[in-house]
Amino acid sequence: MIQAPPRPSRRALADWAVERLYDLIFSGELAPNAEMTESGLAERLNVSRSPIREALAQLEDDGLITIDPFTGRRIIARFGARDVSEVYMIRTALEAMAHRLAAERISDEEIASIERMVEELERRVEARAVGLPSQSPEFEPRLPIHQAVCAASGLRHLEPLLAPLWLRTRVFLTHLDRTGVYRDDDELPIVTGHYRRILEALRSHSPDEAEAALRDHLGMRRDRIVAALERSGGVLSQR
Repeated sequence: MIQAPPRPSRRALADWAVERLYDLIFSGELAPNAEMTESGLAERLNVSRSPIREALAQLEDDGLITIDPFTGRRIIARFGARDVSEVYMIRTALEAMAHRLAAERISDEEIASIERMVEELERRVEARAVGLPSQSPEFEPRLPIHQAVCAASGLRHLEPLLAPLWLRTRVFLTHLDRTGVYRDDDELPIVTGHYRRILEALRSHSPDEAEAALRDHLGMRRDRIVAALERSGGVLSQR
Protein backbone atom coordinates (compact mmCIF):
# COMPACT_ATOMS: atom_id res chain seq x y z
CA MET A 1 0.00 0.00 0.00
CA ILE A 2 1.38 3.37 -1.04
CA GLN A 3 1.57 5.75 1.88
CA ALA A 4 -0.18 9.05 1.29
CA PRO A 5 2.02 12.14 1.57
CA PRO A 6 1.61 14.12 4.78
CA ARG A 7 -1.00 16.86 4.72
CA PRO A 8 0.59 20.28 4.26
CA SER A 9 0.69 22.48 7.31
CA ARG A 10 -1.78 25.32 7.65
CA ARG A 11 1.02 27.78 6.86
CA ALA A 12 1.89 25.85 3.70
CA LEU A 13 -1.76 25.85 2.64
CA ALA A 14 -2.00 29.59 3.25
CA ASP A 15 1.12 30.22 1.16
CA TRP A 16 -0.31 28.03 -1.60
CA ALA A 17 -3.60 29.93 -1.45
CA VAL A 18 -1.76 33.25 -1.75
CA GLU A 19 0.01 31.99 -4.89
CA ARG A 20 -3.25 30.73 -6.40
CA LEU A 21 -5.03 34.01 -5.73
CA TYR A 22 -2.15 35.92 -7.30
CA ASP A 23 -2.46 33.66 -10.35
CA LEU A 24 -6.21 34.31 -10.60
CA ILE A 25 -5.74 38.06 -10.28
CA PHE A 26 -2.80 38.32 -12.69
CA SER A 27 -4.52 36.09 -15.25
CA GLY A 28 -7.58 38.35 -15.22
CA GLU A 29 -9.91 35.61 -13.96
CA LEU A 30 -10.54 37.77 -10.90
CA ALA A 31 -11.12 41.33 -12.05
CA PRO A 32 -11.01 44.58 -10.08
CA ASN A 33 -14.09 45.05 -7.88
CA ALA A 34 -14.75 41.27 -7.75
CA GLU A 35 -15.91 40.19 -4.30
CA MET A 36 -13.52 37.94 -2.36
CA THR A 37 -15.47 35.87 0.17
CA GLU A 38 -13.84 33.25 2.36
CA SER A 39 -16.54 30.69 1.61
CA GLY A 40 -16.50 31.23 -2.14
CA LEU A 41 -12.74 31.07 -2.43
CA ALA A 42 -12.49 28.07 -0.10
CA GLU A 43 -14.89 26.21 -2.38
CA ARG A 44 -13.10 27.36 -5.51
CA LEU A 45 -9.66 26.28 -4.24
CA ASN A 46 -10.97 23.24 -2.37
CA VAL A 47 -9.44 24.17 0.99
CA SER A 48 -10.82 25.18 4.36
CA ARG A 49 -11.61 28.78 5.18
CA SER A 50 -8.66 29.13 7.58
CA PRO A 51 -5.86 29.29 4.95
CA ILE A 52 -8.10 31.46 2.78
CA ARG A 53 -8.48 33.89 5.67
CA GLU A 54 -4.71 34.10 6.05
CA ALA A 55 -4.21 34.47 2.31
CA LEU A 56 -6.74 37.30 2.10
CA ALA A 57 -5.01 39.09 4.97
CA GLN A 58 -1.73 38.86 3.03
CA LEU A 59 -3.29 40.24 -0.15
CA GLU A 60 -4.86 43.03 1.88
CA ASP A 61 -1.43 43.92 3.31
CA ASP A 62 -0.07 43.94 -0.25
CA GLY A 63 -2.77 46.42 -1.27
CA LEU A 64 -4.42 44.08 -3.78
CA ILE A 65 -7.61 43.71 -1.72
CA THR A 66 -9.59 46.48 -0.11
CA ILE A 67 -12.82 46.87 1.86
CA ASP A 68 -15.72 48.54 0.07
CA PRO A 69 -16.65 51.47 2.34
CA PHE A 70 -20.33 51.26 1.37
CA THR A 71 -20.98 47.53 1.58
CA GLY A 72 -18.18 46.26 3.79
CA ARG A 73 -17.36 43.63 1.17
CA ARG A 74 -13.78 42.53 0.60
CA ILE A 75 -13.01 43.22 -3.07
CA ILE A 76 -10.07 43.30 -5.43
CA ALA A 77 -8.75 46.83 -5.38
CA ARG A 78 -9.73 49.17 -8.17
CA PHE A 79 -7.12 51.58 -9.49
CA GLY A 80 -7.81 55.07 -10.71
CA ALA A 81 -5.62 57.71 -12.30
CA ARG A 82 -4.68 59.11 -8.90
CA ASP A 83 -3.60 55.67 -7.65
CA VAL A 84 -1.39 55.17 -10.69
CA SER A 85 0.17 58.62 -10.27
CA GLU A 86 0.92 57.99 -6.59
CA VAL A 87 2.40 54.53 -7.15
CA TYR A 88 4.66 55.79 -9.92
CA MET A 89 5.64 58.88 -7.91
CA ILE A 90 6.78 56.76 -4.96
CA ARG A 91 8.43 54.19 -7.22
CA THR A 92 10.34 56.92 -9.02
CA ALA A 93 11.68 58.41 -5.78
CA LEU A 94 12.84 55.05 -4.43
CA GLU A 95 14.11 53.58 -7.68
CA ALA A 96 15.97 56.76 -8.65
CA MET A 97 18.01 56.37 -5.47
CA ALA A 98 18.59 52.69 -6.26
CA HIS A 99 19.75 53.46 -9.80
CA ARG A 100 22.21 56.10 -8.61
CA LEU A 101 23.76 53.76 -6.06
CA ALA A 102 23.71 50.81 -8.46
CA ALA A 103 25.66 52.83 -11.02
CA GLU A 104 28.35 53.38 -8.41
CA ARG A 105 28.44 49.86 -6.96
CA ILE A 106 27.36 47.41 -9.67
CA SER A 107 29.66 44.51 -10.50
CA ASP A 108 30.54 43.13 -13.93
CA GLU A 109 28.54 39.98 -13.12
CA GLU A 110 25.46 42.03 -12.25
CA ILE A 111 25.81 44.07 -15.45
CA ALA A 112 26.03 40.86 -17.49
CA SER A 113 22.89 39.50 -15.79
CA ILE A 114 20.91 42.67 -16.50
CA GLU A 115 22.15 42.67 -20.10
CA ARG A 116 20.74 39.16 -20.59
CA MET A 117 17.38 40.36 -19.27
CA VAL A 118 17.35 43.37 -21.60
CA GLU A 119 18.27 41.15 -24.55
CA GLU A 120 15.43 38.76 -23.70
CA LEU A 121 12.98 41.66 -23.60
CA GLU A 122 14.28 42.90 -26.95
CA ARG A 123 13.82 39.43 -28.46
CA ARG A 124 10.22 39.28 -27.25
CA VAL A 125 9.46 42.71 -28.67
CA GLU A 126 11.05 41.80 -32.02
CA ALA A 127 9.05 38.57 -32.14
CA ARG A 128 5.84 40.43 -31.44
CA ALA A 129 6.63 42.97 -34.14
CA VAL A 130 6.72 40.24 -36.80
CA GLY A 131 3.64 38.47 -35.47
CA LEU A 132 5.26 35.54 -33.70
CA PRO A 133 3.40 34.19 -30.65
CA SER A 134 4.56 35.48 -27.27
CA GLN A 135 4.68 33.27 -24.19
CA SER A 136 3.63 36.05 -21.83
CA PRO A 137 2.82 39.77 -21.78
CA GLU A 138 5.91 41.80 -22.58
CA PHE A 139 5.77 43.71 -19.31
CA GLU A 140 6.45 40.57 -17.27
CA PRO A 141 10.20 40.35 -18.04
CA ARG A 142 10.63 43.97 -16.97
CA LEU A 143 10.22 43.48 -13.24
CA PRO A 144 13.38 41.33 -12.87
CA ILE A 145 15.37 44.21 -14.36
CA HIS A 146 14.08 46.59 -11.69
CA GLN A 147 14.73 43.98 -9.00
CA ALA A 148 18.27 43.42 -10.24
CA VAL A 149 19.09 47.14 -10.20
CA CYS A 150 17.62 47.39 -6.72
CA ALA A 151 19.80 44.49 -5.55
CA ALA A 152 22.89 46.07 -7.15
CA SER A 153 22.30 49.24 -5.13
CA GLY A 154 23.30 47.35 -1.99
CA LEU A 155 20.35 48.73 -0.02
CA ARG A 156 19.09 45.65 1.84
CA HIS A 157 15.90 47.31 3.10
CA LEU A 158 14.81 48.79 -0.21
CA GLU A 159 13.24 45.78 -1.94
CA PRO A 160 10.70 45.15 0.87
CA LEU A 161 9.51 48.74 0.37
CA LEU A 162 9.28 48.42 -3.40
CA ALA A 163 7.81 44.91 -3.60
CA PRO A 164 4.19 45.98 -2.82
CA LEU A 165 4.45 48.80 -5.36
CA TRP A 166 5.74 46.42 -8.03
CA LEU A 167 2.84 44.10 -7.23
CA ARG A 168 0.29 46.87 -7.63
CA THR A 169 1.90 47.97 -10.88
CA ARG A 170 1.67 44.42 -12.22
CA VAL A 171 -1.98 44.12 -11.21
CA PHE A 172 -3.20 47.25 -12.91
CA LEU A 173 -1.03 46.70 -16.00
CA THR A 174 -2.44 43.17 -16.28
CA HIS A 175 -6.04 44.33 -16.09
CA LEU A 176 -5.51 47.39 -18.27
CA ASP A 177 -4.04 45.14 -20.96
CA ARG A 178 -6.73 42.44 -20.71
CA THR A 179 -9.62 44.91 -20.73
CA GLY A 180 -8.18 46.85 -23.66
CA VAL A 181 -8.01 50.12 -21.72
CA TYR A 182 -4.28 50.41 -22.20
CA ARG A 183 -2.12 48.51 -24.67
CA ASP A 184 1.50 49.46 -25.09
CA ASP A 185 2.31 47.91 -28.49
CA ASP A 186 3.34 51.22 -29.99
CA GLU A 187 5.58 52.14 -27.07
CA LEU A 188 7.37 48.79 -26.67
CA PRO A 189 10.36 49.84 -28.83
CA ILE A 190 10.64 53.01 -26.73
CA VAL A 191 10.49 51.00 -23.51
CA THR A 192 13.20 48.59 -24.63
CA GLY A 193 15.28 51.63 -25.55
CA HIS A 194 14.83 52.93 -22.01
CA TYR A 195 16.14 49.69 -20.55
CA ARG A 196 19.08 49.68 -22.97
CA ARG A 197 19.85 53.25 -21.89
CA ILE A 198 19.69 52.26 -18.20
CA LEU A 199 22.01 49.34 -18.88
CA GLU A 200 24.58 51.53 -20.62
CA ALA A 201 24.44 54.07 -17.79
CA LEU A 202 25.12 51.30 -15.29
CA ARG A 203 27.94 49.94 -17.47
CA SER A 204 29.58 53.38 -17.60
CA HIS A 205 29.00 53.90 -13.86
CA SER A 206 27.10 57.15 -14.45
CA PRO A 207 24.67 57.85 -11.56
CA ASP A 208 23.19 60.97 -13.19
CA GLU A 209 22.43 59.17 -16.46
CA ALA A 210 21.07 56.07 -14.69
CA GLU A 211 18.68 58.20 -12.65
CA ALA A 212 17.64 60.29 -15.66
CA ALA A 213 16.93 57.18 -17.75
CA LEU A 214 14.84 55.66 -14.96
CA ARG A 215 12.88 58.88 -14.47
CA ASP A 216 12.19 59.16 -18.20
CA HIS A 217 10.98 55.55 -18.31
CA LEU A 218 8.66 55.65 -15.32
CA GLY A 219 7.45 59.15 -16.20
CA MET A 220 6.41 58.10 -19.70
CA ARG A 221 4.64 55.00 -18.39
CA ARG A 222 2.79 57.00 -15.75
CA ASP A 223 1.64 59.67 -18.18
CA ARG A 224 0.40 57.21 -20.79
CA ILE A 225 -1.42 54.99 -18.29
CA VAL A 226 -3.09 57.96 -16.62
CA ALA A 227 -4.19 59.31 -20.01
CA ALA A 228 -5.66 55.91 -20.95
CA LEU A 229 -7.51 55.66 -17.65
CA GLU A 230 -8.93 59.15 -18.01
CA ARG A 231 -10.15 58.37 -21.51
CA SER A 232 -11.93 55.28 -20.16
CA GLY A 233 -13.59 57.06 -17.26
CA GLY A 234 -10.80 57.40 -14.74
CA VAL A 235 -11.13 54.12 -12.82
CA LEU A 236 -10.20 50.59 -13.75
CA SER A 237 -13.23 48.57 -12.75
CA GLN A 238 -14.74 45.21 -13.58
CA ARG A 239 -15.96 44.85 -17.17
